[in-house]
Amino acid sequence: MGTRPHIVVASPDRVESELLIEWLSDEHDAFLTRLLQGAVHQMQSRQPHLVVADARFAFDDAFLSVCRGGSFATPLVVVGDPSRASEAAAQRHGAFYVTRPIDRDMLMCSVAMALADGRPLRRSPRKAVARFEAMADGVPMSLLDVSNEGMRLEMSRGRRSPLPPFFTVRVPLVGTSLVVQRVWVGAAVLPAVAHTWFGGSLAENAARDVQKWRNFVDLVPRST
Repeated sequence: MGTRPHIVVASPDRVESELLIEWLSDEHDAFLTRLLQGAVHQMQSRQPHLVVADARFAFDDAFLSVCRGGSFATPLVVVGDPSRASEAAAQRHGAFYVTRPIDRDMLMCSVAMALADGRPLRRSPRKAVARFEAMADGVPMSLLDVSNEGMRLEMSRGRRSPLPPFFTVRVPLVGTSLVVQRVWVGAAVLPAVAHTWFGGSLAENAARDVQKWRNFVDLVPRST
């Protein structure tokens, strides 16, 4: 398989899926399936680094059980029509959401972020959570998902410039502050909605603060 990431594209749309394969194949080994059962089989047999899936497949129970059911969730980019409900569903499952008409740069950016988010730096599964209040360098945020090693935050765009490479996060429910290293930055836009996502990994922190965070990750309910 070499060093190129292995990506499965799962979509019933022939024209769109072939376009996605063309874009992705410049930098990745991309494989296409147009049937839902074929997508499930591809994930089970090929164990891809990433799946790009049409929303009609991505939220199917059988699809999600394979994509999200193992010890390590397969990074997922969902392609769909502009929809707050669909974007919220993608967020609940820790996926990126790209809206139609698909912009090549936005797709490739989302793929790059999803691959970065799924690298071995995270040694424990990611857990999607309800939107918890958080502060990052004093800026109001929403905490979207967590793992022992990091987190994903959402900021309403227009508040201020992007967070620096290292920033301090405080989650009132945890009762401590943590230094976090920024791993990636991404943006999503829907009608009347604009926000920025930040993926971060825990930097050097006091052992007691790291333990508080891990206790929180263990005990917080998974969002459904």
